[in-house]
Amino acid sequence: MAHAVIGFMAGQFVPRVIAAPVLAVVTWVAVAFTVTADAPWVRHVSGAFPEQLEFGEAPLWAAVWPHMAFTGALAVGLFTAAAPVRRRILAVVTGAAVSVAGMAGTYEMVKGYDYSPPLRNYAVPMRCEATQRTQVCMPQATSDMLPDAVQAVSRVLDDFRAAGVARNPERIVDTLPEGRYATASTASVWRVPLTVAIEHQDGVFAVAIAATGVRCARPDPFLRRVVIAWAAHVTGTTASWEEMRRSIDRQGSPGDVDGELRRVLGMPKAEQAAWFTSASRQACRSA
Repeated sequence: MAHAVIGFMAGQFVPRVIAAPVLAVVTWVAVAFTVTADAPWVRHVSGAFPEQLEFGEAPLWAAVWPHMAFTGALAVGLFTAAAPVRRRILAVVTGAAVSVAGMAGTYEMVKGYDYSPPLRNYAVPMRCEATQRTQVCMPQATSDMLPDAVQAVSRVLDDFRAAGVARNPERIVDTLPEGRYATASTASVWRVPLTVAIEHQDGVFAVAIAATGVRCARPDPFLRRVVIAWAAHVTGTTASWEEMRRSIDRQGSPGDVDGELRRVLGMPKAEQAAWFTSASRQACRSA
């Protein structure tokens, strides 16, 4: 609508045979090339949404209204300036003030935005099933894997409980609809890549990693490896751990993980559980 008003106003002063093609090309170039601008705010007022949404993402109102407000302010200003009033200068000044105020106000609101617009994640229907006291949730689109996910969760919780470590999350949520902005796990809500892991026959190991409770961004690399190795031993997923280890150890190993694991496995069960609880916490404190 705003572009239609701008085009209409341009057609009042420029021959339409010129205004129509020129405005079409200029508008397309101006909007299309805003994504190449260094200043992030430019792409948020251009009228073209700057990102392709990932699965589970949806734009917030804060990502949509600046496009309308910026161009709309220019359109309202031009329309006001051309209003049929006796004092033309008053109409022109008012129109200019409306345009400048609207565009400047929009800029002030979006100047702190990053290159990506404000988005919300998990914007898809979810389906949940319960195992013991834990709800397991996956997107409706991949919910045919939910029975496998529930089975993996139940197995890990049982294995940890048998090893003397109680883990009682209220909910375990698949990260597939998380989009580009990760949501951190908590003690009560675990974020686990269930869909991807189950597709690769690795659902139990993915849940076991979440069960370690090592959730900080930069954990101690040695303790994290030993803790995951212990969790893999407890849940019978040592092969998955070794595959993961080969990937993360390409730049070198932080210490004798196998030796430390053998030492821990030589302890009585109660001492292993105590060690695991302490090491999981210490892995983040040492970061």
